[in-house]
Amino acid sequence: MEVVVIILTLLAVVAAFLVVPEIRKYFKLDKKPELKIEGMVGQLEKSIDFNKFIQSNDGKIVFINIYIPEEEFHGIIGGDTPFFVLYDNCHDLEDGEKPSTLKCSGIEYNINNYGNSTDYAFYFMRGFYKLRGYFAILGIDGPHQGLMGVSLKPVNYENVKS
Repeated sequence: MEVVVIILTLLAVVAAFLVVPEIRKYFKLDKKPELKIEGMVGQLEKSIDFNKFIQSNDGKIVFINIYIPEEEFHGIIGGDTPFFVLYDNCHDLEDGEKPSTLKCSGIEYNINNYGNSTDYAFYFMRGFYKLRGYFAILGIDGPHQGLMGVSLKPVNYENVKS
């Protein structure tokens, strides 16, 4: 009987400590899982996971760390309105023919850095186009000429709430 009382007392003490905010913070008990996607992205079946991730997190801030092979990249990385297109469905595409809006539908990802975030990168290196940083997904609309449009707004790390 005494052993049961001791165990119950210890459990009560542990439970009481877990209510204290400082202890919860130290053990990271309240941290939300980070919304992130990482890895290679490309055209057609290689775009499925990325497209689903973006669509399921519309209106949220997410971490993106992707790379697209040079031969599969459609877009512009410089200037005021960088973007890239991921085609997800094509019809009558011949062997060796690259996807395009003439025969394919997909999603155009527009990077709108109106807040002048400095904590993101979109660049070309060693055969891959790379996109990395926190982004607010500001909406999905369309289609426009066969493409849906997604607005990604870069967010500085210090403005991301954990």
